[in-house]
Amino acid sequence: MAKRNASLNRDIGTLLEFTTTATGIEGATATARFKVQFYRPQVVRVAFTTTETFDDFSYATVVQPEVFPVKVEEQADRLVLRSAALVVNVARNPVRISFQ
Repeated sequence: MAKRNASLNRDIGTLLEFTTTATGIEGATATARFKVQFYRPQVVRVAFTTTETFDDFSYATVVQPEVFPVKVEEQADRLVLRSAALVVNVARNPVRISFQ
């Protein structure tokens, strides 16, 4: 069995803060920053970084995000982002992202 690279497979910790953006959210933990960015109602890009800035280069996403309604709902244990086509759940402790 192949050994996993432990430095690449780890929690980023508990959500400390987040802000809404025109296309989703940006958030921070004690060890990393992340963003959930809707490009289309059915297309979401998730990015993580341990530095102050995000590298906006992507082989997978070649279009610019559209601005359309994304609802952000705060719940006790998670944030819920909703477009017309997707629901994105961001668990607070530890940060975990899932899609519906």
